[in-house]
Order: sequence, then C-alpha cells, then structure tokens
Amino acid sequence: ERSLAAPNSIRLVGFAYKELAMWQQTHEWDQDLQSVLERVDAGHYPAWRRQALEEAYRLFYDDVAKRGTPEIEDLPEPPTSEEIGYRRLNEQLVAGRASVQNVLPGKYEDRSCTKFAMTRWEYEVVKVPPVVDGGMCGRKINAGSFFQDAVLGKLAGAVPMAGCCSRRVVEARKARGPFLLPEGSHAAPKRPPPMDAPSPMHNADVTFEG
Repeated sequence: ERSLAAPNSIRLVGFAYKELAMWQQTHEWDQDLQSVLERVDAGHYPAWRRQALEEAYRLFYDDVAKRGTPEIEDLPEPPTSEEIGYRRLNEQLVAGRASVQNVLPGKYEDRSCTKFAMTRWEYEVVKVPPVVDGGMCGRKINAGSFFQDAVLGKLAGAVPMAGCCSRRVVEARKARGPFLLPEGSHAAPKRPPPMDAPSPMHNADVTFEG
C-alpha cells in the first residue's frame, strides 16, 4: 500500500505485488489459512481495504500501461476474472472511467450471514501527485462510512448472531486471488492441486536487485 501511495519506482511496486501473489499461491491450501485471515481482518487489512488495494493496483497498472513505458514489464498484470473467482468488480473500473478520475468511490458489501442482512463499507481510492518530476501518480486509500442494514437489527432478537453475523471474516475456502477476497457466485469450487504438482516457489521468477 505504501509503494502505491508514493511510487518512487514502478519496479518496486511490481516486486511488492509479486511477493503478495506468490504468498497467496504458496499458502492458499494451508490448514491454518483461516486463522491467518482472521488475524488480517482484525488488523489493518480487513476485506474492504484489501479490495480497495486491489483496485488501487489495477488503476496504477492502467496508468503505467497508457504511458507506454517499458517499465510495464516490471508490473505483473492484475488478477484475472478467473483468478478472483469471477467476483464482480467496481463498475467504473469495468467501464474504463476510473483511470481519469481523481477519486474512485468504492464499496465492499457482505451478505455472508444471511441474504436478509447486509453490511457495507465505503471507501475512496484517491489519485495523488507524483513524488518526483515525471513520475507516476500514486493511489491512496481513504476509509469512508460503515453501514449496517436495518433488517439486521430486527433479526438480532431472532437469529443467533454470535455464531454468524458478528464474525465478518472471509472463509478461507472461498478466498481467491492475491488479496484473498471472497469469490463470486459463479465461481467453480476450488480444488487442491495434485500431490505431485510442483510448488509455485519452484516456478516463480521473482528476483530483485539493488
């Protein structure tokens, strides 16, 4: 997030993303991934902020690609629809309007408890001026408002909330992509790789010098 907010080097942004993607590929089938997600959600990176960070990276990648600089080779492409489990993206990103906006409003909605209950976190991905002349603009994340559906309050007296709605953590078996966000409704079930499949670390080309 720091490298996106003040991108001194396109290469450093790409290296940070590669490390994140490699961690996800290496650990997505770990038995303790659920406890890791719980700690992440309880810390500085709940699901809404991870979604905002993914959007910030997509915007930065588009900015670099439009400039036509050779350094685009240092940036891995953002995760594909398949890699994120066909999760629905911000409509302004899909329409191509987001890259020209100074502020991209976003929201993360959670209906994991019941279809009758919804919580929503709002945020902004803000374009910031380059830190050096001729550099790339950065993208920073501003937290917005938190909303809880009024229906949730009505259900509180009838539904055992402690075991469900009070715990808003992405399920590890449904977490997709480098930012470990919930898959979309059309995602095929995740299946572990064959036992003899090579580790992602063996195929990774993650090097950094200087």
